Amino acid sequence: MSRPRAILVDDDGTLASSALTVVDSVASEDVGALLAADPPACDAVVTLGERAFTRAARTVPSVPVLPVAAQTTPSRGVGSDRRRIGGPADDPATAVEALAADRVAAVDWTVLSVAVAEESVGTAALDVGLVTSEPARISEYSVVDGDRHVETVRSDGVVVSTPLGSDGYGRAAGGPVLAPDTGFAVTPVAPFATGTAPAVLGGPIHLRVERDEGGVSLLLDDEVRQEVPPATRVTCAPAGRVRVLHLPDPATDTGE
Repeated sequence: MSRPRAILVDDDGTLASSALTVVDSVASEDVGALLAADPPACDAVVTLGERAFTRAARTVPSVPVLPVAAQTTPSRGVGSDRRRIGGPADDPATAVEALAADRVAAVDWTVLSVAVAEESVGTAALDVGLVTSEPARISEYSVVDGDRHVETVRSDGVVVSTPLGSDGYGRAAGGPVLAPDTGFAVTPVAPFATGTAPAVLGGPIHLRVERDEGGVSLLLDDEVRQEVPPATRVTCAPAGRVRVLHLPDPATDTGE
């Protein structure tokens, strides 16, 4: 069996293995340009940590991505649930060995493109957030699914989660966890009115700041992208699918 050819992202020395042929090893800041090649000269991209994974996944590469140690705690003050991306692959040696032995499974997940006032600002693999830039500031947001107005809500923010990212910030704010290809979860963050419920929408999803009591920031996968002024439309639309590799969960794998 030939060794898989891999590109390593943000490797600290723990991903390199004799079981792999390392084509390149790059920092997450440079992975976008590298994966822009079509197709990249590798069989898989192996990422260490959530930032490396999201930056690789947002390029929608033509080869699968194996995330390692991509479990994080939400940092926006919306809860304490932990997100696990792609299954239990916390140990680099175990993940690399599984990849080399072809003991990994694959799931295709949809990535979102994001535009502000019709101008593209990037993509998100996990979630898109509109959040107040200062604590204890409530703004008003409208949510439109295609041409249908869904609701207008006063809250600290709004999170649009992809199915892959739905067990992260959206879940911590009270949103559902989604299976692949079931839509996108739109969840208000700390809504002013009780009874405001999350929604699962097909998209494209249009968000707009109707009123603000302070600045509102746009976040893509927890990276602040820019400020969004009132009456400016933010559009989230499907932008392709990334194939994510994962190890079987020992809690559910029976070995059969």
